[in-house]
Formats: sequence, C-alpha cells, structure tokens
Amino acid sequence: MPPRSITLLLTLRAIAKHYVAAGWSDRCAIQLSYAIGYNVPTSVYIDLHDGSDTNTLTEIIRSIFDLSPKGVIDTLHLLRPIYSDTSVYGHFGQKDFPWEVVN
Repeated sequence: MPPRSITLLLTLRAIAKHYVAAGWSDRCAIQLSYAIGYNVPTSVYIDLHDGSDTNTLTEIIRSIFDLSPKGVIDTLHLLRPIYSDTSVYGHFGQKDFPWEVVN
C-alpha cells in the first residue's frame, strides 16, 4: 500500500475531480485532517473559490465519500498491485487509476 501522504493526496484529488466534473466549480481546494485513534477525519474543509457555503459542501463530502482509512483503501482499490505503473508513469492523468475516474 502507498504511504499515507500519497493516499490522502489521491483521496483529495478524487473528491476535487468529482466537484469540478459535476460543474459546481472550476477549481476546488480540500483539506482533511486526521488524528490518531479516530476512524474519520477530525476536520474537513472545502473551498470552491466562489463564496459557496463551506458547511454545506463539507456535509456533502462526508455523506458521499467514506473517508475512513478502510473506506479510502476500498474506494481507490489501493490493495490492487498497480504500484509499478505509478512509479514509472506517475500517479496523475492516467485513466486506469481509480482516483482519476469520475462517476
């Protein structure tokens, strides 16, 4: 499994891509913070750079995406052995990776 920092980055990228693909914004910044002993993020923040209500957007993220460690692993299929491809061609922009798919 990739390091936690990469896993978190891929999770944030996947969420941001969904917001932009849904047409809610042209750009999106998301912050998650985790604490030892908690199964879900202790803080979720989103900024669409257009003055949107961040509390509503945060609740949408929490209701749609399972941000627990197991949820991220399952959603992004991180136990599937694809790491040689990511090490050679990078983590972003390849349509075969789950964090690049918008559904």
